[in-house]
Amino acid sequence: MRDKRSLYIKIADRLHNLRTISHKDIDSQLRKAEETILFYVPLAEQLEMKSAAEEMRSISVKVLNDGNKNGTKV
Repeated sequence: MRDKRSLYIKIADRLHNLRTISHKDIDSQLRKAEETILFYVPLAEQLEMKSAAEEMRSISVKVLNDGNKNGTKV
């Protein structure tokens, strides 16, 4: 792939969404957190965006752990 700019924008957008995720309902939070761990974190790592990948992983894991504590099925 020659032009990766759109991928950088996708990562930045997802990171912003995660930073404001507490304003969403719990089902949406869990869905976005799982999708982030499965798709966006590996993509950020592949694009050598280490700090973005770490922050996305950290927020996603927290959301998933909190969801499990509240008895929400993931």
